[in-house]
Amino acid sequence: MDKPQESSAGSESSPVESESSVSSESQSESTTAELGDETSITASQGETSAVSPQTEKSPAAESEPSGATAAANPANPDVPPPAAGQTGSEPPASRRRFIGTPLGNALVIAITAVVIVAGVWLVGEWRAGGNDDAQPVVTDASGATVSGGAVSTIDVGGSSDVPAPAIGQPAADFSMISISGDQVTLSALRGQPVWLVFGATWCTNCRSEAPDVQLISEEFSDRATVVGVYSGEEIATVYGYAQRAGLTYPQLADTFNEITSDYRVIGLPTHFFIDRDGNITKISVGTMTASQARAELTSLL
Repeated sequence: MDKPQESSAGSESSPVESESSVSSESQSESTTAELGDETSITASQGETSAVSPQTEKSPAAESEPSGATAAANPANPDVPPPAAGQTGSEPPASRRRFIGTPLGNALVIAITAVVIVAGVWLVGEWRAGGNDDAQPVVTDASGATVSGGAVSTIDVGGSSDVPAPAIGQPAADFSMISISGDQVTLSALRGQPVWLVFGATWCTNCRSEAPDVQLISEEFSDRATVVGVYSGEEIATVYGYAQRAGLTYPQLADTFNEITSDYRVIGLPTHFFIDRDGNITKISVGTMTASQARAELTSLL
């Protein structure tokens, strides 16, 4: 009888141990679950940290101004900052596209040519010392005046004691050594018409009509005399010019404007036509053509 009781006691202790075992397993599973949740939370936080550098700004980045703001003009906030990749010293895109193109190069060449031509023209005007665009007049024996050719104005200054030249009045006499060394006296030429031409080596209009003057002097060599007077010029200057231009008629270097003053010349070229008796028949200020001079001399023969 005693043994069955011990067995009963032993069987009663088994449920306690069983409940203890179950409790331990539950706690273990709970602990495992909590650890798993914490691991999950930690992983989730790691993902969040991995994303945040893309969206958050560092304090240094927040404190530094952007490139556009830094490039803005503090004196004039209304002026927009330059575009990205463009500095303030760079020209606009439209200008950069124009520079170096055929059209741009052609424009630069054209402007340069205009400047050069203008400079040459100004130098020519300065050397001429007068106005080649002044309007000349031609006066005939009847007192009528008509337009003549181009003329360069001059101012010889001083005064003259002889009467001013006039149509129908005797021409003022003069006597001077020519550039070839011959004595030329106006009164000694009476008996044939005289064409008296006032000019200068620097006068553009005088140079342009010089071939016609030479032509007429050759045509009328035995019937009329052509005399050239160079206002304010040295003998050497006139001689060199005559040699280069091939001029052979008598030419006088009026260095001190003696003859020029007596004839009241204020523009070059100026032409005086004098008849056989030494009287002035025509005064022409400005260039003349060969046909005009030919007609005038023919009328005086």
